[in-house]
Amino acid sequence: MWWINGPFGVGKTTLVERLLERDRSLWSFDPERVGDFLRGVIHERVRDYQSWRAWRALTVETVIQLMELHDGDLVCPMSLLHEAWTREILVGVSLADLRQRHLVLHADRPELERRIRADVVETDAARWRLASVERYEAARSWLETIAEVLDTTALSPDEVADRVSTHMRADRERGAR
Repeated sequence: MWWINGPFGVGKTTLVERLLERDRSLWSFDPERVGDFLRGVIHERVRDYQSWRAWRALTVETVIQLMELHDGDLVCPMSLLHEAWTREILVGVSLADLRQRHLVLHADRPELERRIRADVVETDAARWRLASVERYEAARSWLETIAEVLDTTALSPDEVADRVSTHMRADRERGAR
């Protein structure tokens, strides 16, 4: 399974859409759906539903259950920017003896801000995404120690998908040996 991480607005969802178009053996799970569900049943107001232990536990369990149901690689686009919570999720999945890769999509700040402002799909998210850029920048140092980083600053969405597809194929070939 592949965690596709990075700042809000960097292109995680776009990447996953492109990957799914290219490779029918891939399938995806967006952990935001768990957050949406929990917002309807947990009435505590929080800035980030990832702070709920229930979100982290259900995300891990959902990944485990999905991996047991399907063949092929699972891709999960999710900004994980809190170190302890990220490690909790990664460890939870690894305890199930599932192979996972953690990829961070990076774009320098001017390009990231340009992408956020240019987004015509989720225009209402722009202010929140721009306010979250500093959270990503603060997380970069520890993210770089636990993930592979792909600098997407000068890449088109198709070029990002090409590189990640190549990386996934190579990873599958190594795993098959």
